[in-house]
Amino acid sequence: MSSVLGLFWKIFVEFVAAFVRLFWKPSAKSIRGEIALVTGAGQGMGRLLCFRLAELGAKIIAVDVKEKANEETVEIIKQNGSVAFGYTVDLSNAKEIHRLASRVRDEVGDVTMLINNAGVVYPNTILSVTEEMIFNTFHVNVISHFLLIKEFLPSMKENNHGHIFAMASYAGLFGLQHMIDYRYTYPEIIMCSHSTPKLINLVNCFHNIDIKTSILTKWVSFLYHCLIFFPASKHAVVGLMEGLRQELRKENLDGINLTCFCPTFVNTDMVKRPQTQLGSVLVLTPEYTVNESVDAILRNKFLVSLPSATVLQIMREVMPGAVMDALSDHALADVKFFADEDK
Repeated sequence: MSSVLGLFWKIFVEFVAAFVRLFWKPSAKSIRGEIALVTGAGQGMGRLLCFRLAELGAKIIAVDVKEKANEETVEIIKQNGSVAFGYTVDLSNAKEIHRLASRVRDEVGDVTMLINNAGVVYPNTILSVTEEMIFNTFHVNVISHFLLIKEFLPSMKENNHGHIFAMASYAGLFGLQHMIDYRYTYPEIIMCSHSTPKLINLVNCFHNIDIKTSILTKWVSFLYHCLIFFPASKHAVVGLMEGLRQELRKENLDGINLTCFCPTFVNTDMVKRPQTQLGSVLVLTPEYTVNESVDAILRNKFLVSLPSATVLQIMREVMPGAVMDALSDHALADVKFFADEDK
């Protein structure tokens, strides 16, 4: 009986603490002197993450399959007076990841911040996606996370100090069609290291919906636009991070923090002016998304969705499927994102 009462008391305390956190942000930690390895660093979100972390005093290890772009990231960081190292690595190749880890430990030191940002996406249905696409997607988007964590977590455990960040997605929280292999809900990933599809037919996630459209319809439209593409690999990332969190908690390694970041669409130079039948799509800017990502790291937040997915998750559980479908059919319209080369 006492154990049951203790459990309920702990639950009550945690609910109160969660309520308090709605109005009070924990103080930001310093990352000055940390060694941060960032994948997909050659452009887009990865490059901006490198810049922001370098500004805060971290030593940057920039990793990308595109050598020239990655070198540019490193050079810009150095010109701004920060420390950076660059490594050209194909994250779909396990041997290259192992060589990277060995070189980094010898040439730079133990990684204390692992930023798993790189990813690939292929716009296909489950029957049209090829085996090569499936394997490449999971190697880059999921297996590379496992391998990099296995390489750099031991030193973090030894010192009970470190931070592991995973750039996941809204699609890691929900299910989407036409991107069965991917589960990534933002076009930024086109800019990441391994794939540049010419045209991606996405269903948009934020509509500039007419004011006459009900708030409920807007939310359902948003939910289903997020649910139509990108299934499996990003769900695996969310599961990996949750499993790792539990493992570290059981080992009382409270000095190692995790952040699983799940944004919606992020507008980039490569994916411009997305349009729908209902007007322009409201997307997140790369700068805003990176600032929120870094803020989540500095405040040791674990699972962060941008914007908050709490309402959507509740709706998914309580709304009848037929109702969701009807509201979705009323509000949805396809969005097409074109890369620069298609203009």
